[in-house]
Amino acid sequence: MNVDDLKVIWDSQNKEPLYAIDQKALRKRVLGKSLSANRRLNLYEWTGILTFACVGVASIAEPLIAGRDWHQLISGSTFLMVSAYLGLKRHQRRKRDTQCGESLREILDTSIATVEHHIRALKSMVYWGGIPFVGAVAISFYFQHAGKPAWLWILAFVWPSSAFWEVRREIHHRHLPQLRDFQSLRDKLADSEGSTEPDIQA
Repeated sequence: MNVDDLKVIWDSQNKEPLYAIDQKALRKRVLGKSLSANRRLNLYEWTGILTFACVGVASIAEPLIAGRDWHQLISGSTFLMVSAYLGLKRHQRRKRDTQCGESLREILDTSIATVEHHIRALKSMVYWGGIPFVGAVAISFYFQHAGKPAWLWILAFVWPSSAFWEVRREIHHRHLPQLRDFQSLRDKLADSEGSTEPDIQA
C-alpha cells in the first residue's frame, strides 16, 4: 500500500469537491486490501478446519468398520479436537470483526487485527498442527511398521519440516509486509488527527 496516497486528502486547496473524491478513492483502495486479507485468512481457516475434520472422521471410521487398528481412535479424536479448536478461534474472530465500525481508521484497525491473527495462527501451527500429525505418524509406525527401515521414519517427518519453513517464508514475504503497510497508513491517519480535517467516515 502506498501510504503517500493519503496526502491527497488534505493537500487540496479546494477541500469540498476534491476531498470527497479523494476520500472515496482512498477508502476503496483500503477496503480492497482489507477484503483480500480477510479472504486469505478465511481460506486458511476453512482449509484447516475441514482437513482436520475429514482426517479425524476417516481415522475413527476405519477401525470401527474394519474392526482393527484401534490405535487410530486416539489420533482421530485428536484431529477432531484440533478441528473444533480452529472452529472456535474462527468464531471468536468473526464475532470481533462484526463489532468493527465504518470509519477508515476502524477498518484499518480491523485489518491489522486480521493480519496479526493470521500471523499468530501460522506461527502456532507447529503446535496445533505439527504435534498431532507427528503423534499420529509415531503411533501408526509403532503399531504397524515396527522393524521398518529408518529412512521411512525420516521420510515421514520431511513434510512437516518443509511445511514449517514454507510457513515462515510466507509470514516474512507476504503477511509482515502487508501488516506494515496497514500500520503505516494508520499512523498517517493518527498524525492527521490534530489537524483541522475531519475523521474519514463512511
